[in-house]
Amino acid sequence: MKTNFTAGEISRRLLGRGDLRAYDNGALALRNLFIHPTGGVTRRSGLAFVDPARGDGRLVAFEFNTEQTYLLVFSEGRIDVYGNDTPIAGVAAPWTAAQLPQITWTQSADTLLICHPDVPPRKLTRSGANAWALTDWSYVAEGERVAMPFFRFADPAVTLAPSGTDGLVTVTASAPVFDPRQAGTRLRIQGKQLRVEGVVSGTQVTATVLETLAGTAATTAWDEQSFSPLRGWPVSAAFHQDRLVIGGSRDLPNRLWLSRSADLWNFDLGTGKDDEAKQFSKNDHLKTIG
Repeated sequence: MKTNFTAGEISRRLLGRGDLRAYDNGALALRNLFIHPTGGVTRRSGLAFVDPARGDGRLVAFEFNTEQTYLLVFSEGRIDVYGNDTPIAGVAAPWTAAQLPQITWTQSADTLLICHPDVPPRKLTRSGANAWALTDWSYVAEGERVAMPFFRFADPAVTLAPSGTDGLVTVTASAPVFDPRQAGTRLRIQGKQLRVEGVVSGTQVTATVLETLAGTAATTAWDEQSFSPLRGWPVSAAFHQDRLVIGGSRDLPNRLWLSRSADLWNFDLGTGKDDEAKQFSKNDHLKTIG
């Protein structure tokens, strides 16, 4: 009985050389196996023909539990789901063949989060063995307030002045900071959220006030949602210590956003308590430890 194969395959010229350690620790042929330093071997994982592919794409493993595992086949405009080497479901997807090499993903329980810097992130959810759905990310909402990440992209000296404190207002900037791709996105003025309804010019937009504003004076205390058609979308995501972590975006590649502890879709920074959301960049970290 042999229990050690650390010598790997031995030459036929060593057959019968029981006086050599290599003979005792080797085998005549080892095929499709991994040899472990501890002496044992395991079968090498491989591929088997299951079904014709729709075209170029990505293969993603989805493990719901130890007994229910699936293979997700990403191709242009499509995700096909296979279970036990059999196609069981399929959903339409927004990624082109050219974008597929850059997608990233992370899984927790029955949910797979998928990111690409040029496409709004999606959430693939398994609600049953044959029931799968692809939806947009949705952040925690309290009334009209959405707890999504915000960031100040414009120069710190630029001010915004709303024409009113509620309802439909006109927001005027002191310098050109607006773009037509911001229509439908959110701004914050002194911490209060507005939804941009239309972009009039580089210095003016119309917006619906979602939280009553403090006043109409021009202020530098404003920012905009971190992810949008103008600013790009998340590059990657991960789950860490009961938080959702977003790793960079197209226009903010070195920034991290961490959700509230045990509240994965809440990115409200609050007052800086330990369990509240956080965001920082690589440069912020270097300043802190410097």
